[in-house]
Amino acid sequence: MLLAIAFTLSSITKLIFFIKNNNSIKGWSWYIFYEIIITVLSVYLYQYAEGNNIISIQGFILLCHSGILLSLSTDLRNHEYVNWKKPARAGALSILFSLILIAHSTFDFIPVKIIITVIFITISITSVIIALELKKLNQHYKSIKILRRELK
Repeated sequence: MLLAIAFTLSSITKLIFFIKNNNSIKGWSWYIFYEIIITVLSVYLYQYAEGNNIISIQGFILLCHSGILLSLSTDLRNHEYVNWKKPARAGALSILFSLILIAHSTFDFIPVKIIITVIFITISITSVIIALELKKLNQHYKSIKILRRELK
């Protein structure tokens, strides 16, 4: 139950972030759509999930979070940013472990707690790296705007 509340709060904060920045970056309306799906799944997990379904729904929610982070990494690549591979690797690793969590009945030799811990660590690392890279990219664009003003 605590995990579902954490997913919901995380999704709502990301949704607010994407809505605030939707006009400045093209294609972020898809992120809003995905975050709405994650929020709905988190509320569903909080209210209705029971038994074996919980692990699969958690895996799907974490897969969606990982997918968003991986696509943010590719957005960095589209802006011709050099360090886009660091968050992409961590995002791909979290996608791999999310798929393992979804198919947990097949991968029964790895405990669920370890899988979820690894997913949370990789998602956290990816989020921090992306936040730092977006901050650097934002400072870069601000300096370009200042230089353009000075040239006029």
